[in-house]
Amino acid sequence: PRFQAVFSSLPLLNFPMTERTKLIGETSQLLVPEGPFVQFTYKIIQRQSFGHFVHRHSQIVWLNFPPARVCVFGHDPATNQSHSAKKGHRG
Repeated sequence: PRFQAVFSSLPLLNFPMTERTKLIGETSQLLVPEGPFVQFTYKIIQRQSFGHFVHRHSQIVWLNFPPARVCVFGHDPATNQSHSAKKGHRG
């Protein structure tokens, strides 16, 4: 199945790199090409990319305790094209 979006509050930065890479790769495979990967994190510093994904938008939620950042990532266009070609998709 392919999903339109994935929302995660897993503390991915606390996972070992191999496990994190595996989870992000599996998430990438489950999303439609234009689907967002939304990550809730307590790390306030903004990330530019996350595995197969590139940063699209983020916002700090100051009313949350402790404050949290909601980051929206999208497929990396270079990675997206290679996945589409492998699966026979256009675009």
